[in-house]
Amino acid sequence: MDDQSRFFLIKVLTRRAHMALSFLAAVDHEISRWDSRSVCIDAFNGLPRFAALLLDPEMSRQRTRFRPDDPIARLVDFVGAMGHRSRTGSWPVKPLSIEAMGAQAELSGVVAGSGARFVRGLRGGKHPMTRAAFHLLVRSQLTTGRIDMVALQAMEDSLEPYVVAAHLLELLMAPHKRARGHLDRFGWRAAYLNWWERAAVDYPPTQQLDGDPPPSWLC
Repeated sequence: MDDQSRFFLIKVLTRRAHMALSFLAAVDHEISRWDSRSVCIDAFNGLPRFAALLLDPEMSRQRTRFRPDDPIARLVDFVGAMGHRSRTGSWPVKPLSIEAMGAQAELSGVVAGSGARFVRGLRGGKHPMTRAAFHLLVRSQLTTGRIDMVALQAMEDSLEPYVVAAHLLELLMAPHKRARGHLDRFGWRAAYLNWWERAAVDYPPTQQLDGDPPPSWLC
């Protein structure tokens, strides 16, 4: 590929990425509007939802092993946090460990075998995050004791935009140049927040009724 073709390809891919981020930002705001109207509760009122999937890259050039923190991995962390909040009434101050999420998965009774292996497989990309796997993950983190299946199904459905967003982001990101199996996350979070802010002009925050905003590591 000559330099002119390479330059044109980079321009096309950059335009595609920004179009996708603009679309996700609009969906982000629409979800907030829907939650506020339908359930009168929106913990992310005035905050970017899908930013939880975008962690800034690790900057150490000496690092030889990278922690899985790409959008699918962050999605697992997000579900763990939602489950913790559902069970305890409060957000975790930091991402739950794989062991903690695995123990909860086993307590839920919906995961056969090792819960930690189940969570680690999804977070590390060993097992694909299909729609069925995502619903199983949500159920494993939200289920305790007696289950309101209608409410649980509603929660699973309401979280589906996150798995769609995570897959879209991973499809758009280029592979990491030095860390095999990881994605190059450089600039993605800042670009998404920029598009979210631009879309916010058309989506003024609704009245905050929840009183329990998410922790900074999720925003």
